[in-house]
Amino acid sequence: MSLLSLPSELILMVAQGLEFNRDINSLTRTTKLLYPLLNELLHRKNITYPRKKNELSWHVNLLSAESMQQFLKYGADVDQRDINGLTPLIIAARQGELEVAKVLLEQNADINTVATGVSDWAEGTPWMRFSGPPLVAAAGKGHYEMAKLLLDHGADVNHKQTKNFFTCALEAAIFYRRGKTARLLLDRGADVETSGRFPSPLVLASRVGDTKMVISLLIRGANIDFQHPKFGTALHIAVTQSGAGRIKTTKELLKRGANVNATRADGHTALSLVRSLPITAYSLTTRSLARTSSISRDVETLLLLFGADPSIKPKQSSRSVTVWDYIINT
Repeated sequence: MSLLSLPSELILMVAQGLEFNRDINSLTRTTKLLYPLLNELLHRKNITYPRKKNELSWHVNLLSAESMQQFLKYGADVDQRDINGLTPLIIAARQGELEVAKVLLEQNADINTVATGVSDWAEGTPWMRFSGPPLVAAAGKGHYEMAKLLLDHGADVNHKQTKNFFTCALEAAIFYRRGKTARLLLDRGADVETSGRFPSPLVLASRVGDTKMVISLLIRGANIDFQHPKFGTALHIAVTQSGAGRIKTTKELLKRGANVNATRADGHTALSLVRSLPITAYSLTTRSLARTSSISRDVETLLLLFGADPSIKPKQSSRSVTVWDYIINT
């Protein structure tokens, strides 16, 4: 007698007696006749006895909105967490899986949830801690449509999470130069003066040399002379960053009225910082931030053209700290 000749109830009992889900899956695939009978059983067992990483998160990784719908249909918890404490919505936002996210949001997934554990923001960056929420994940990866979807469903644009490397979505977007996504956040009410991992969004944009973002922040009311007592203003940061936008960003800040002679607590102006770069070459080089002398001369000339006072000297024992010191010590 073949298995298919048995009543459906008996076939179901046989399947329920199988120890491993993979065996039920194999049985389900043997014929189209068994699929509708055993598919629900397979999903329910996967929910009851999940993998090492929870089954919902596994299906996010498979990029399957259909699988997600099936698991939710059979009773899976929409906010179930994996071994890192991430929910399916956080994972979907991080990966830009828009259709999966829509399914989860339709089932009222917690849109501002944060992880109960901590994982790396990206492979090989254990110092860049990641713990959500979904909007921060989407912003840092530059998933514009995902960020828009989350905001449309009520995500808090200014949600702060201190365990995360980026304390808010705007920081993540600016750090990775996701200009389009950052401007979306600003248009939806992101705080242009928020502080967290970095002293301010304007300081961060100046640090990464994103001149367009510097302009966007200033247009939206960012304080051009906001001053961190130790690290100074955006101008102090702009003149010491090593990227291609160093001169452009410095010039834009000066054109828009930045105080060229603003002094930090250690007495450094932007000009004295540029002139002291050889002294700090070791600390900068170890973070791949070595400055070329030719660019430094161009920046120095620019500062002098805008009225920098060369007579202002830093304190005798001062050390030229950078914004990276701020990051490492917070």
